[in-house]
Amino acid sequence: MIVEAAKLETGEYREFRDGELRIATSLETRPGADRLTVVLNGYCDRGACKPPVFVLWPPSAPAFGHILRVCDPTLFMADWLRGSCFLGREKADPIPPILDVCKTIARELGVSRHNMIYLGHSGAGFGALQCAIRDRESAAVVINPVAEMAAYSEYQFAVRLAQVFRPGGGVLELCAEFPERLSTSAALKSALAAGTAPRIGLIQNVTDKSHFHAHHGAVCATLGLPITGGSDPSGRFHSVTYDKRGGHSTPPEMPVIEAMADRLLAERSTSARRAQVG
Repeated sequence: MIVEAAKLETGEYREFRDGELRIATSLETRPGADRLTVVLNGYCDRGACKPPVFVLWPPSAPAFGHILRVCDPTLFMADWLRGSCFLGREKADPIPPILDVCKTIARELGVSRHNMIYLGHSGAGFGALQCAIRDRESAAVVINPVAEMAAYSEYQFAVRLAQVFRPGGGVLELCAEFPERLSTSAALKSALAAGTAPRIGLIQNVTDKSHFHAHHGAVCATLGLPITGGSDPSGRFHSVTYDKRGGHSTPPEMPVIEAMADRLLAERSTSARRAQVG
């Protein structure tokens, strides 16, 4: 249910509610587009702003079609939380209602779910992967993603998220209890076993030492991808690495992201044509 709507400089603001979850969005339409890119954000600089916060990239481009920007509902749950991963609380999982919102907006725009891409960096990359895995029909493009909360167990980042998820809960305890919600690899293994794994594009900076092996490497191993970049035989999973100073926070050039989006949607179109011929 829409509870608020207003015009922003870069798009139309809509806010949705699902229980205690606030799902804030900003929609930028592109005339004639048949794609929808859902750009997730999981960071808020508390010294300068408060939620809702949307990332300003990527800019409008044919590869992205319509752009729907979504702020992580978790950021509304604690006024001291700066970074998040779309985890929400134990009994308030933000992924299902976000999927419902995105599907509704896609229908309004006349966009097929097969032409939807969830895009995110870092913690928002975790959210993008979760959205695509659970949606089953859309795709994910992620840049230097957080993928395994257990790999963050000694970092304050994960400790804070665990306190929001379940006050008093430990990171490793929660990872064991909720493996598919807190581990991309666990979620993907279930999807692969069920034959429902989505199309995924991984983009990773090789200078991001804290994420290259523990997060990027874990997803590559699950999907059967070379950690240095490549594709799996099915053509559903792709990995690209780049080398830029600055590590985790330094994004690749925008054409790299655009090319991955095009590749994933082209693979889907090719697969659909093959199925029709068969």
